[in-house]
Amino acid sequence: LKDIHGKTNIVCVTGHAQYAVDAFSVSASGYILKPVAAENIEKALKNLRYAVPAEKPLRVEVKCFGSFGVFVDGRPLLFSRAKPKELLAYLVHKNGAAATSSEIAAVLWEDKENNKSLQSQTRKVIAQLMQILKEAGIESIVQKGWNNIAVDVRKISCDYYGFLAGNMK
Repeated sequence: LKDIHGKTNIVCVTGHAQYAVDAFSVSASGYILKPVAAENIEKALKNLRYAVPAEKPLRVEVKCFGSFGVFVDGRPLLFSRAKPKELLAYLVHKNGAAATSSEIAAVLWEDKENNKSLQSQTRKVIAQLMQILKEAGIESIVQKGWNNIAVDVRKISCDYYGFLAGNMK
């Protein structure tokens, strides 16, 4: 491990105290004797030799005014097809309320009869949206339930939500 990535933290866990010297001779970051207690693990993790960088969550910003756009860390999210983008816009409009697949079909194809073919198309559009979000690393902004889907409003910044809250500049 040290040859692959020199700044790897290694914490040894064993029931034999005599191996402590060996552990530190290979630059182990910690040594925990069994039986393991939660406080010993916490102490070892707080005192690692090499700091572990905190993962910065991706910042997702949705712009509704002007034209609809989604930005991930300031970069536009590109949609190869219109329907997944329309679906996300509709979910943002619902402000966290779930939409069923029948409701989505009625919104995306308002002039078509809701039949098996349309439901199949709707499922494909939902899958396409989820794939786009997954590729961007932001699939968690949408929550799927049984036969429903919703945007998690806590995970996005949205000018529309700011407007509704009276926070527009």
